[in-house]
Amino acid sequence: MIVAVTKIGQMANQILMVTFLLLFSSATDARTAYEIQAVDNDGRFIINDKKFKAKTFCQGWGKGEKVVFIEGSENGVCQTAKLYNLFRKETCVVYCE
Repeated sequence: MIVAVTKIGQMANQILMVTFLLLFSSATDARTAYEIQAVDNDGRFIINDKKFKAKTFCQGWGKGEKVVFIEGSENGVCQTAKLYNLFRKETCVVYCE
């Protein structure tokens, strides 16, 4: 029962995130998508020539996938950032290194 509630909660979060992106993105306020340039087995990413380390589990995220920065800085000027993977329709929180 707890697993089902958790899955429903995760799905609801994903739906809310997609809705947020659709509602608040326009031609004049569209967020830039960045390609994951590299990823290793320790959850480290290079995006926009900057290093990030997974804070939450970003299972299966791979090189070449596009992400949007929902929170934090694509320039790595932050403590953490929240990414939305356009291919997987998932979010992940990363440390800015």
